Amino acid sequence: LPEDTLLGTILPTIKNNPQSAWYKLQKNIIWQQLPEPCPETTVTLFKKAIRTYHQNVLDTLLATPIGTKTLAACRPRIGKDPILWLPMIRKDRSRCIRWRLGWLPGGTPKSCKTCHYCHFSKQHAITCLNMHYRLQITPQQLSDPLSFILNKLPKSTPTSTRRINFLKTVWPIICTILAELDAHQHPDSDEQQYYNPDPGRAFLNWIDPPSPDHG
Repeated sequence: LPEDTLLGTILPTIKNNPQSAWYKLQKNIIWQQLPEPCPETTVTLFKKAIRTYHQNVLDTLLATPIGTKTLAACRPRIGKDPILWLPMIRKDRSRCIRWRLGWLPGGTPKSCKTCHYCHFSKQHAITCLNMHYRLQITPQQLSDPLSFILNKLPKSTPTSTRRINFLKTVWPIICTILAELDAHQHPDSDEQQYYNPDPGRAFLNWIDPPSPDHG
């Protein structure tokens, strides 16, 4: 900073004042890992340093063998999960987010209304709702097939015909599975309210817009 600026004038004082916000900021872990300010420093450079720090924290957590099962099922790179912005109805988005967080709809686990097992947990749901078979993933490949498919959702409009066809096949299945999971956690509700004759339509129209003749 030029010496005649206000900050340039008071900086030597506040840097060494334990009561100043600047002094406390210097103790921040992210701040300590940022490059020293210089004429070539840009906002982009600072943002990159902060993103690198967060990625390093995530990598460290994922390398921890205990207590990261839910986190390990998510995307391994820092970024905005597509389930937060892809076109879908509010119920579908809520169900996707809850699955990501390891929460079951309705609060505490209840007994399974399909097999009457006393604890309808996330892992039991994967087995009882036959997710591996329905999503065409073998149990030997991974334990959470639903999270695996959610990780494959696009971050931009897909252009590959093969990828579009894959998503058109698998997305309605995901929406149906999550609706069934919701229904299992609300056994006293009317099951008809969880039935959707055209699941995932908003997302399907986004990846493969209907022709004007069908609009």
